[in-house]
Amino acid sequence: MITTSLEIVGLKKFMKSAPRKQFPTVRRINPLFGLIFASACIGGCGSGIELGGGNRSPEFGAIGSLAVEENQLTIGTVSATDPDGDAVRYSVVGADSASVEIDESSGLLRFLDAPDFEAPGDANGDNVYEISVRASDARSTADTTIRIAIQDAEELRIGPYLPISIAESDYKNFDVFDPASYEVQEIFSTADRLWSLKIVDSRYIFASSVSGHFYIHDLQLKNTSEIDFNPLFPIFNQGQGGVFDFEIVALDNGTRRLYFTASVAVGEGAALAIHSVAVDFDDNLPEISDYRKHVQLPSSDSLYHFGGAVKVVDDALYVSHGDRLERAKAQSAEDYNGKVLRLLLSENGDLSPHPENQFLPELPMVYSMGHRNPQGMERVAFNNMLIATEHGPQGGDEINVLKRQTNYGWPRATFGEEYGGGKIGELQVDGLQDSVTYYLPSIAPRAIRYISSNEAFPVLNNSLLVASLKFEMITNLRLDGERPKQTIMDLSGQGRISGIDLNSGGEIFVATHSIPGRVLKITNSAQ
Repeated sequence: MITTSLEIVGLKKFMKSAPRKQFPTVRRINPLFGLIFASACIGGCGSGIELGGGNRSPEFGAIGSLAVEENQLTIGTVSATDPDGDAVRYSVVGADSASVEIDESSGLLRFLDAPDFEAPGDANGDNVYEISVRASDARSTADTTIRIAIQDAEELRIGPYLPISIAESDYKNFDVFDPASYEVQEIFSTADRLWSLKIVDSRYIFASSVSGHFYIHDLQLKNTSEIDFNPLFPIFNQGQGGVFDFEIVALDNGTRRLYFTASVAVGEGAALAIHSVAVDFDDNLPEISDYRKHVQLPSSDSLYHFGGAVKVVDDALYVSHGDRLERAKAQSAEDYNGKVLRLLLSENGDLSPHPENQFLPELPMVYSMGHRNPQGMERVAFNNMLIATEHGPQGGDEINVLKRQTNYGWPRATFGEEYGGGKIGELQVDGLQDSVTYYLPSIAPRAIRYISSNEAFPVLNNSLLVASLKFEMITNLRLDGERPKQTIMDLSGQGRISGIDLNSGGEIFVATHSIPGRVLKITNSAQ
């Protein structure tokens, strides 16, 4: 009788004692440690050396291969049975034995240091650790060879990385996607400069324009309709004003609402306001109704730095508000300029200050502060991380991970400088939160999207796409290695890239902040 087992700590053994010919092949999927395989040993297992007459060596079942996600220490348990009933002790030998330890009594295998898929630590650098487990009953030994394959895991590392090198901050040093690897197709165009774009129900493309129009393109019927929001409120679209970002939210009461930010005219100035409308998808053409203006922030005579990013996460709506060119207010505990707001979304669609903010007593809507002009936000679902793009001055554009009750430093800390040169603040200040990465020179970052896995462009798995208004490109940012790594998808000649979204197949859709405003689809030319 031979027994073989391969188990994860706290789980039952894969196989119990049975005659060799009855051993099944077993496959178990474990969410922490990946795929682990154990297979039957027919006709003898391992290699054995008998050191004493009449003694039989320990025997393993054949172990095909193990698969473990990166960043995990525990591999699993390997065991052998001694036919004579002797106690068995385990050890590890082989090419990668220096990276792995085993409990000599239980056979529990562990990495000494958690493996990193992006920086392989195995002998061959191929993310496959090759070891042999040796079982000894004090008089004889048996070995079994094991290959442990490391699997790439979804991860975003947020540093600290700063300061970063020129090669990591200057887009001229980034690798460039082969232009022959993708194709760009125009879906539709408008006379307006577009700002934000979302794909809804895998059928509709919604795109907002700064002039106050929403465009809805039906991907099935291949037609485009237009809804004018100007009759709803006095839109201010001078300078950087207009309609900005939006989200379409399914409420608990069964309805859907489109929440958006837009600047409204107030006397001689303008203010950022949060608006919403109900959206009815019952007919082929979505219709809007029930306009509401939820929040209007203090007005300013500045034409710039409205912010306007919108992101809904569970029952919270996040909105960014720029400093409106009044820098000191970004550090003020009594002014909403230069802040990210968090509001509670009720069942009927109303908004109120989120009770968990508890940051600035005079500003109950504030989630974080010290921002210059954040224009894009994204939520990374696997770790519930909220990420934002932010315009710096001359240089110093940032990618920030947003945290509650946190000060991001502007203008006390920045890697940018005055237009034309001149110091603004310190590069870093103790107690103020650093960005994850920054751009010198500026790329004017707008929309940001996280890609978990992508069928159309597998090379983009586990990365961030950042729209560059300034250089008509998309930057692909990876934060899964020891240092930030960026590549560029060059869209020169297509227009200033403002909005980004992806369909379920991984194809990339972008909106341009140019005249004409265009919606483009980017596909893999090899597929």
